[in-house]
Amino acid sequence: MVGYYMTIKDKLGYAPLLMLDGGSIEKLNVSISGNSKHTSEEHRFKLAILNKLKLRAKSLGFAVLDISPESYHVPVSIRCNRANKAFYDYLQKNPILDKDKLALYISINYHTFGCIWGESKGGLVIYYAVNDTQSKKLGQFVLDELTKSREKMNKEIKESRLQELRDTLVKSIRIEARLSEEKPKEDWMLDEEFQDQMAKDILKGILKYYGLNEFTNTSINLTDLMIRVEQLEHKINTFEGLLNPSKKNITDN
Repeated sequence: MVGYYMTIKDKLGYAPLLMLDGGSIEKLNVSISGNSKHTSEEHRFKLAILNKLKLRAKSLGFAVLDISPESYHVPVSIRCNRANKAFYDYLQKNPILDKDKLALYISINYHTFGCIWGESKGGLVIYYAVNDTQSKKLGQFVLDELTKSREKMNKEIKESRLQELRDTLVKSIRIEARLSEEKPKEDWMLDEEFQDQMAKDILKGILKYYGLNEFTNTSINLTDLMIRVEQLEHKINTFEGLLNPSKKNITDN
Protein backbone atom coordinates (compact mmCIF):
# COMPACT_ATOMS: atom_id res chain seq x y z
CA MET A 1 0.00 0.00 0.00
CA VAL A 2 1.49 3.30 -1.13
CA GLY A 3 1.39 6.16 1.37
CA TYR A 4 -0.76 9.26 1.04
CA TYR A 5 -0.21 11.53 -1.94
CA MET A 6 -2.05 14.65 -3.01
CA THR A 7 -5.03 14.37 -5.36
CA ILE A 8 -6.66 16.96 -7.56
CA LYS A 9 -9.39 17.43 -4.94
CA ASP A 10 -6.75 18.43 -2.40
CA LYS A 11 -5.51 21.07 -4.82
CA LEU A 12 -8.84 22.43 -6.08
CA GLY A 13 -11.22 21.69 -3.22
CA TYR A 14 -13.42 19.54 -5.46
CA ALA A 15 -13.05 16.61 -7.86
CA PRO A 16 -13.77 17.61 -11.48
CA LEU A 17 -16.01 15.32 -13.51
CA LEU A 18 -14.22 14.01 -16.59
CA MET A 19 -16.63 12.68 -19.22
CA LEU A 20 -14.92 10.55 -21.86
CA ASP A 21 -16.46 9.62 -25.19
CA GLY A 22 -14.92 7.14 -27.61
CA GLY A 23 -17.33 8.20 -30.31
CA SER A 24 -19.30 6.03 -32.66
CA ILE A 25 -18.56 2.33 -32.95
CA GLU A 26 -20.25 2.08 -36.35
CA LYS A 27 -16.83 2.51 -37.99
CA LEU A 28 -16.28 -1.15 -37.21
CA ASN A 29 -18.91 -1.95 -39.82
CA VAL A 30 -17.89 0.53 -42.52
CA SER A 31 -14.21 1.19 -43.06
CA ILE A 32 -13.13 4.25 -45.03
CA SER A 33 -10.01 2.36 -46.05
CA GLY A 34 -12.02 -0.68 -47.09
CA ASN A 35 -10.10 -2.80 -44.58
CA SER A 36 -12.33 -4.01 -41.74
CA LYS A 37 -9.33 -5.49 -39.89
CA HIS A 38 -7.62 -2.11 -40.00
CA THR A 39 -10.72 -0.36 -38.68
CA SER A 40 -11.11 -2.89 -35.88
CA GLU A 41 -7.51 -2.24 -34.83
CA GLU A 42 -8.19 1.50 -34.74
CA HIS A 43 -11.15 0.96 -32.43
CA ARG A 44 -9.17 -1.33 -30.12
CA PHE A 45 -6.41 1.27 -30.03
CA LYS A 46 -8.88 4.04 -29.15
CA LEU A 47 -10.51 1.97 -26.42
CA ALA A 48 -7.10 1.11 -24.95
CA ILE A 49 -6.23 4.81 -24.67
CA LEU A 50 -9.65 5.60 -23.15
CA ASN A 51 -9.28 2.86 -20.56
CA LYS A 52 -5.77 3.97 -19.62
CA LEU A 53 -6.93 7.58 -19.40
CA LYS A 54 -9.83 6.56 -17.14
CA LEU A 55 -7.53 4.63 -14.82
CA ARG A 56 -5.03 7.47 -14.55
CA ALA A 57 -7.68 10.14 -14.05
CA LYS A 58 -9.36 8.13 -11.29
CA SER A 59 -6.02 7.58 -9.58
CA LEU A 60 -5.55 11.36 -9.43
CA GLY A 61 -8.96 11.88 -7.88
CA PHE A 62 -11.10 12.84 -10.88
CA ALA A 63 -14.69 11.65 -11.06
CA VAL A 64 -14.81 9.78 -14.38
CA LEU A 65 -17.77 8.85 -16.58
CA ASP A 66 -17.63 6.77 -19.77
CA ILE A 67 -20.28 8.36 -22.00
CA SER A 68 -20.53 5.47 -24.47
CA PRO A 69 -19.49 2.16 -22.85
CA GLU A 70 -21.74 0.06 -25.10
CA SER A 71 -20.37 -2.37 -27.67
CA TYR A 72 -22.83 -1.02 -30.26
CA HIS A 73 -23.42 2.35 -31.90
CA VAL A 74 -24.90 5.05 -29.65
CA PRO A 75 -26.22 8.17 -31.49
CA VAL A 76 -24.43 11.40 -30.70
CA SER A 77 -27.68 12.99 -29.47
CA ILE A 78 -27.95 10.32 -26.75
CA ARG A 79 -24.32 10.77 -25.80
CA CYS A 80 -24.82 14.53 -25.47
CA ASN A 81 -27.93 14.01 -23.34
CA ARG A 82 -26.00 11.65 -21.06
CA ALA A 83 -23.24 14.20 -20.63
CA ASN A 84 -25.66 17.04 -19.89
CA LYS A 85 -27.62 14.99 -17.35
CA ALA A 86 -24.41 13.89 -15.63
CA PHE A 87 -23.25 17.51 -15.48
CA TYR A 88 -26.57 18.71 -14.05
CA ASP A 89 -26.59 15.98 -11.39
CA TYR A 90 -22.97 16.68 -10.48
CA LEU A 91 -23.63 20.41 -10.30
CA GLN A 92 -26.40 19.84 -7.73
CA LYS A 93 -23.92 18.01 -5.52
CA ASN A 94 -21.09 20.47 -6.15
CA PRO A 95 -22.52 23.99 -6.53
CA ILE A 96 -19.18 25.68 -7.13
CA LEU A 97 -18.88 29.08 -8.80
CA ASP A 98 -16.56 28.08 -11.66
CA LYS A 99 -18.85 25.91 -13.77
CA ASP A 100 -16.35 26.02 -16.65
CA LYS A 101 -14.10 23.66 -14.70
CA LEU A 102 -16.51 21.50 -12.73
CA ALA A 103 -16.85 19.07 -15.64
CA LEU A 104 -15.17 18.45 -19.00
CA TYR A 105 -16.21 16.46 -22.06
CA ILE A 106 -13.39 14.81 -24.03
CA SER A 107 -14.13 13.00 -27.30
CA ILE A 108 -11.30 10.84 -28.66
CA ASN A 109 -11.01 9.58 -32.23
CA TYR A 110 -7.96 7.96 -33.83
CA HIS A 111 -7.46 6.92 -37.45
CA THR A 112 -4.40 5.46 -39.13
CA PHE A 113 -5.28 4.71 -42.73
CA GLY A 114 -3.01 6.30 -45.32
CA CYS A 115 -1.25 8.55 -42.85
CA ILE A 116 2.45 9.32 -43.05
CA TRP A 117 4.40 12.00 -41.22
CA GLY A 118 4.49 15.24 -43.19
CA GLU A 119 1.43 14.56 -45.35
CA SER A 120 -1.41 17.04 -45.07
CA LYS A 121 -3.97 14.35 -44.30
CA GLY A 122 -1.92 13.11 -41.38
CA GLY A 123 -1.47 14.73 -37.99
CA LEU A 124 -3.70 15.86 -35.21
CA VAL A 125 -6.59 18.32 -34.98
CA ILE A 126 -8.41 19.35 -31.82
CA TYR A 127 -11.85 20.84 -32.30
CA TYR A 128 -13.77 23.10 -29.93
CA ALA A 129 -17.17 24.77 -30.12
CA VAL A 130 -17.47 28.06 -32.00
CA ASN A 131 -16.61 31.12 -29.86
CA ASP A 132 -15.85 28.96 -26.81
CA THR A 133 -12.59 30.46 -25.52
CA GLN A 134 -12.30 28.17 -22.49
CA SER A 135 -12.67 25.02 -24.58
CA LYS A 136 -10.08 26.44 -26.96
CA LYS A 137 -7.74 26.95 -24.01
CA LEU A 138 -8.28 23.34 -22.91
CA GLY A 139 -7.70 22.09 -26.43
CA GLN A 140 -4.47 24.05 -26.78
CA PHE A 141 -3.05 22.56 -23.59
CA VAL A 142 -3.89 19.02 -24.73
CA LEU A 143 -2.56 19.67 -28.24
CA ASP A 144 0.73 21.02 -26.88
CA GLU A 145 1.26 17.94 -24.73
CA LEU A 146 0.33 15.46 -27.46
CA THR A 147 2.69 17.03 -29.98
CA LYS A 148 5.55 18.07 -27.67
CA SER A 149 7.72 15.09 -28.59
CA ARG A 150 6.26 14.68 -32.08
CA GLU A 151 7.76 17.60 -34.00
CA LYS A 152 6.95 16.17 -37.44
CA MET A 153 3.23 15.87 -36.72
CA ASN A 154 0.94 18.35 -38.43
CA LYS A 155 -1.15 19.99 -35.72
CA GLU A 156 -4.07 22.36 -35.62
CA ILE A 157 -6.76 23.61 -33.28
CA LYS A 158 -9.96 24.87 -34.85
CA GLU A 159 -13.57 25.79 -34.26
CA SER A 160 -16.30 23.33 -35.15
CA ARG A 161 -20.07 23.03 -35.15
CA LEU A 162 -19.95 19.30 -34.43
CA GLN A 163 -23.02 18.28 -32.44
CA GLU A 164 -21.05 16.75 -29.58
CA LEU A 165 -19.35 20.12 -29.04
CA ARG A 166 -22.34 22.31 -29.81
CA ASP A 167 -24.92 20.52 -27.67
CA THR A 168 -22.95 19.67 -24.54
CA LEU A 169 -23.29 22.13 -21.65
CA VAL A 170 -19.70 21.79 -20.42
CA LYS A 171 -16.33 22.76 -21.84
CA SER A 172 -15.56 20.17 -24.50
CA ILE A 173 -13.02 19.15 -27.11
CA ARG A 174 -12.74 16.49 -29.80
CA ILE A 175 -9.31 14.95 -30.40
CA GLU A 176 -9.09 13.86 -34.02
CA ALA A 177 -5.79 12.13 -34.75
CA ARG A 178 -4.46 10.52 -37.89
CA LEU A 179 -1.29 8.83 -36.79
CA SER A 180 1.81 7.74 -38.68
CA GLU A 181 2.47 4.20 -39.80
CA GLU A 182 6.15 4.37 -38.93
CA LYS A 183 5.95 0.87 -37.52
CA PRO A 184 3.61 -1.95 -38.62
CA LYS A 185 0.07 -1.42 -37.33
CA GLU A 186 0.09 -4.63 -35.32
CA ASP A 187 3.24 -3.39 -33.61
CA TRP A 188 2.71 0.21 -32.50
CA MET A 189 -1.09 0.23 -32.21
CA LEU A 190 -0.87 -2.59 -29.68
CA ASP A 191 2.21 -1.17 -27.96
CA GLU A 192 1.21 -0.69 -24.30
CA GLU A 193 3.85 1.98 -23.71
CA PHE A 194 2.74 4.01 -26.73
CA GLN A 195 -0.92 3.78 -25.71
CA ASP A 196 -0.06 4.78 -22.16
CA GLN A 197 2.00 7.75 -23.31
CA MET A 198 -0.94 9.06 -25.33
CA ALA A 199 -3.18 8.80 -22.26
CA LYS A 200 -0.55 10.54 -20.11
CA ASP A 201 -0.22 13.41 -22.57
CA ILE A 202 -3.97 14.01 -22.68
CA LEU A 203 -4.12 13.99 -18.88
CA LYS A 204 -1.19 16.40 -18.61
CA GLY A 205 -3.03 18.84 -20.86
CA ILE A 206 -6.17 18.55 -18.75
CA LEU A 207 -4.22 19.19 -15.54
CA LYS A 208 -2.65 22.29 -17.05
CA TYR A 209 -6.13 23.58 -17.87
CA TYR A 210 -6.70 23.57 -14.11
CA GLY A 211 -3.48 25.52 -13.57
CA LEU A 212 -1.70 22.56 -12.06
CA ASN A 213 1.60 22.82 -13.92
CA GLU A 214 3.77 21.92 -10.91
CA PHE A 215 1.32 19.22 -9.85
CA THR A 216 1.42 17.57 -13.27
CA ASN A 217 4.78 15.76 -13.35
CA THR A 218 4.68 14.71 -9.69
CA SER A 219 1.15 13.38 -9.91
CA ILE A 220 1.79 11.51 -13.14
CA ASN A 221 4.86 9.81 -11.66
CA LEU A 222 3.00 8.85 -8.49
CA THR A 223 0.14 7.51 -10.59
CA ASP A 224 2.66 5.32 -12.43
CA LEU A 225 3.69 3.89 -9.08
CA MET A 226 0.10 3.34 -7.95
CA ILE A 227 -0.80 1.56 -11.19
CA ARG A 228 2.25 -0.68 -10.96
CA VAL A 229 1.39 -1.58 -7.36
CA GLU A 230 -2.20 -2.42 -8.38
CA GLN A 231 -0.95 -4.56 -11.27
CA LEU A 232 1.51 -6.35 -8.98
CA GLU A 233 -1.18 -7.00 -6.36
CA HIS A 234 -3.43 -8.44 -9.09
CA LYS A 235 -0.65 -10.75 -10.29
CA ILE A 236 0.09 -11.88 -6.72
CA ASN A 237 -3.59 -12.64 -6.08
CA THR A 238 -3.81 -14.54 -9.35
CA PHE A 239 -0.66 -16.52 -8.53
CA GLU A 240 -1.94 -17.34 -5.04
CA GLY A 241 -5.19 -18.52 -6.57
CA LEU A 242 -3.31 -20.89 -8.86
CA LEU A 243 -1.26 -22.26 -5.96
CA ASN A 244 -4.27 -22.63 -3.67
CA PRO A 245 -7.30 -23.27 -5.91
CA SER A 246 -9.36 -24.54 -2.97
CA LYS A 247 -8.54 -21.64 -0.64
CA LYS A 248 -11.53 -19.53 -1.69
CA ASN A 249 -13.96 -22.43 -1.27
CA ILE A 250 -12.60 -23.25 2.19
CA THR A 251 -12.90 -19.58 3.20
CA ASP A 252 -16.45 -19.37 1.89
CA ASN A 253 -17.45 -22.44 3.86
